[in-house]
Amino acid sequence: MPAPLLSVIEDMYNRDEYVLKNGDKTARVHPTRGVKQGCPLSPLLFPFIITILTTLLRVYQGLSPEPRVCTSHTCCMQMI
Repeated sequence: MPAPLLSVIEDMYNRDEYVLKNGDKTARVHPTRGVKQGCPLSPLLFPFIITILTTLLRVYQGLSPEPRVCTSHTCCMQMI
């Protein structure tokens, strides 16, 4: 991912602040994990990160970074 784009995404998430309200009590919260609910970018970030993690896990396990595409159920059974 290009560094300028990554920087923009990080800025969007690093500056978050939420106010939790329970009756008269309020608390300011700065989230440190996860993606924003309702953010149009969240559904795009999730599969992007999952793809990166899957590739890293495959490499760690000594497998090819790219999974083979199955054309039949017998091919899939041989891969397991």
